[in-house]
Amino acid sequence: MRFVEDHYDPKKPKLRAEICDVSHAYRLPVSGTRLHLGWLENGLLALNRMLPDGYLHLRVGLARPWKQRLNECTVMLNGVLW
Repeated sequence: MRFVEDHYDPKKPKLRAEICDVSHAYRLPVSGTRLHLGWLENGLLALNRMLPDGYLHLRVGLARPWKQRLNECTVMLNGVLW
């Protein structure tokens, strides 16, 4: 896993977690407050350097459905424990 930035809106970059398994890569929005603060205060490189080489416990959650799509939710990274 690593943290990356999405710049689809250059005025408002978004923090994402890129998680890879044996066949896919997933880019999840990051909703964890501490992760966001670490990114804003220290930058992306510092946030990635905090991650150990070993195992991580990822806390993943679902957002509430949108009014337009009641049967769909977004998967988000809420936190990382190590």
